[in-house]
Amino acid sequence: MSPKVPVNLPITLVRATRVETDEALLKSWVRALNSAHSQRNFEVTARRFLAELPDGGLRAATVEDVRDGLAGISAGLSEASARQYVLRVKSLLGYAHALGYSPLNAGATIKIRSDAGSRGAHLAKRIMSEVEVSLLIRAARSKRDRVLLEVSYAGGLRVSETVALTWADVLPRDNRVQL
Repeated sequence: MSPKVPVNLPITLVRATRVETDEALLKSWVRALNSAHSQRNFEVTARRFLAELPDGGLRAATVEDVRDGLAGISAGLSEASARQYVLRVKSLLGYAHALGYSPLNAGATIKIRSDAGSRGAHLAKRIMSEVEVSLLIRAARSKRDRVLLEVSYAGGLRVSETVALTWADVLPRDNRVQL
């Protein structure tokens, strides 16, 4: 016989943050992100989402409020952009709940439509072969361009990371370069 578990136990919300407003939570969440580019994009998305919520903000938001807010900020966007918005909002909601700021992680109930069926086909069309990369690097007009392409490719850098590079970031190493 299994022990009976009381059904009406009070729920105690553990707080791991001092923030008291959605704005303060938003700033805390954005500061936790590493990339300045991500910080900007996530903040813009989160501000749009918070503006869509009814009075009471995140703490009072229901699952329906979150779905309505997501629908409001993603209307007219491509599927890929809308998916990014949903992922960012889910991250914010998870952060708020993990810190004890909100009693519910409504983001956990929001499902993201997978594009796995078509992702491989689209990705394969966008990826250059090693031979194409090699030809591109050889076609570079200057040593600077060649090094930039080699470093970007070998390091798997984002465009923003590549653009931010300076010569001081690149170290020559026996016919190779190192960041």
